[in-house]
Amino acid sequence: MPGLQAAVAGARDVGEAHARQDEHHGASPGDAGHEVSGPAAAEHLLARAAERAGVAFATEAFVDRAYKPDGTLVPRDEPGAVIHDVNGAVQRAVMLVKGRTITADDGSELHIKAQSLCVHGDNADAVSILRALNARLKESGVTIAPFAA
Repeated sequence: MPGLQAAVAGARDVGEAHARQDEHHGASPGDAGHEVSGPAAAEHLLARAAERAGVAFATEAFVDRAYKPDGTLVPRDEPGAVIHDVNGAVQRAVMLVKGRTITADDGSELHIKAQSLCVHGDNADAVSILRALNARLKESGVTIAPFAA
């Protein structure tokens, strides 16, 4: 997996990562040559490296963490960085699954394509969030499945 390791090493500082998408690697035809940066660039580089290495790759979003408008996470030492409100976390997850959006800390909407949702185990409300989320997604007709059988 040298290609995957190189992409991880190269994308470690996602604030400085840049990539060019092309039609062959998942961008829509109208976006050919569109430059992306930050977390989107890191994700793009990792996905391409995983594809070349024959490794499955899934994108992830965080249900219990606040996002900044640029797609980065609000640092944990800032107020509101970790979401403890069960209903709020569940609503964020449903927005991610159904509409592929999440509200940033400034109220703007971020578009995130996530195949996996994360709730951090060190969040004291993680179990409550996961139970409520599981029930809400099932009620909404969302299939919850592992990545590999």
